[in-house]
Amino acid sequence: LFTGDFYFYRYFSFPEYNVLSILNLEAIAVGNHEFDAGPQVLYSSLDTGFSTSAVPLVSANLNLSGFPALNQFIYPYIIKQYDSVKVGIFGLTINDPSSNPFPVVINDSVIQIANATTTALINQGCDVIICLSHMGYGFDNLMASVVPGIHIILGGHDHFTTAQPVFVPNPAGFSTIICHPGSHYRFAGRLRFEYENGTVEFKNYSLVEMNQSIPGNTEIKNYINSFRKGIIN
Repeated sequence: LFTGDFYFYRYFSFPEYNVLSILNLEAIAVGNHEFDAGPQVLYSSLDTGFSTSAVPLVSANLNLSGFPALNQFIYPYIIKQYDSVKVGIFGLTINDPSSNPFPVVINDSVIQIANATTTALINQGCDVIICLSHMGYGFDNLMASVVPGIHIILGGHDHFTTAQPVFVPNPAGFSTIICHPGSHYRFAGRLRFEYENGTVEFKNYSLVEMNQSIPGNTEIKNYINSFRKGIIN
């Protein structure tokens, strides 16, 4: 999201956050690039872009004590209730050298944090555990194999794309579902699963390409075009 196109360098992504809030997303992972310009710029973008309705950002391995204002937007995890099913969603952020998070600290003890967070969500009665991982495909496979209780990992960072989910045996006795829908909004991943009697059952998965076959949204198009005058003379 925080990557260097013209809109980013002129507006530092707050219009994009506003569009994401219009889409009513449940949660957004925090990536390393969100700190490229420092935590103050991230905070300002969130504060402006989410002026109407905030979408929770999640990352369990961020220490925000050096910049506590971000606590109003970033959480280690959230818990959502869907009828009788309780779903825990947590995030992870890679500590990339290109990032500039100070005074925020990106903790490198990611496996231990993932384990502790998953345990905390299970102890709070969550039936389904989902990790929004910005750690890369290789790490996600490792995490699925050693951290018990994660049902689904939706991953990013290395721009890897999975045409079909990858199933990794989990220590809890089931297979963790890993999906990576790639980068730059080229695809939206659509994963369907069912939960019943303590079991998460995979149903289907598809990559939906964001091309001309997708109907446009006039409200969003007009909103984006309103910022063109600040970029194009």
